[in-house]
Amino acid sequence: MKQKMLQQICNEMIPIISEQGNLTALAKQIRVHEKTLSKILHGQDLSYLTALKIKKWLKKSRKQVTFQNIESTLDAFELQKDCQKILASSLPLQVLAKQFGTQEFQIKKVAENRKIGQRALGKVVELIEHYKNGTLEINYDSENIKKLKHVYKLYCEHGTLQAVGNLLGVTRERIRQMLVKGTEQGFFRYQGREYPYIAKEQILAAYKASLNFQRAAKECGVSLPYLKKLLTAYGITQTELRAILHEGRKKSCINEYREISKSLGRNATTTDLQALKKGHNLHNKIIRLWGGIDNFREELEIEKPKKG
Repeated sequence: MKQKMLQQICNEMIPIISEQGNLTALAKQIRVHEKTLSKILHGQDLSYLTALKIKKWLKKSRKQVTFQNIESTLDAFELQKDCQKILASSLPLQVLAKQFGTQEFQIKKVAENRKIGQRALGKVVELIEHYKNGTLEINYDSENIKKLKHVYKLYCEHGTLQAVGNLLGVTRERIRQMLVKGTEQGFFRYQGREYPYIAKEQILAAYKASLNFQRAAKECGVSLPYLKKLLTAYGITQTELRAILHEGRKKSCINEYREISKSLGRNATTTDLQALKKGHNLHNKIIRLWGGIDNFREELEIEKPKKG
């Protein structure tokens, strides 16, 4: 019984080993040692467990469509390796697969050595041959692809699904579906989250009121990373934000000065400010923001105190 099984294994394996040529790759696929395949070629005996393992692999292989039946310059193992390469590449496989009359999951089947139909395998082989020959031509000019790219461009400009939906007259969910589809096809990279629509004016108003991004994000009801993404999408520059921060700090200083002056019953002088802890800090801020106390007084139209 054992001798008959070994003879059957040898009869099936010798043509496979001879055609493959690369014993290391084949041994790795069967999960046996390379010397085991050499033993089969030379008609040497195998252990019963090793024979069972090879028999199991052969049984599984018989369920696969044989690559040898396809008219191609590619052999089975080379084709599997090339499918793995193209899957790992940045090429838009869904578009390419459609051009060749197949689908991306069929390429994955070949890469994983899974069962695949004869016709589907032929389409994958055709695609891979063009890939290896450098003759792949991706049709980026279809109206559908142009539409997806246009939606993504609008999303980058306006920052939210709702804003783009309002522009195109569709729901935010439809915009999200289109962005996901374009990402899956490799045209761009969309990583979206569902947030409410926030206008540019609302963001600026929240930042002016708080002068703090974390508090502004909380006021708008979004996370800090998403707020920063919106700033980029709306084209709000760091120069604009610094100007808002500068004016906000000046406004705060003016309010502090008026409070101190109100408690004194007159406009506070430099001496008054230096005498108070709160006033001392305010005086330093005035110097930093206005460049001097005289510039501060001039902006607020405060008369300079007379000496003596």
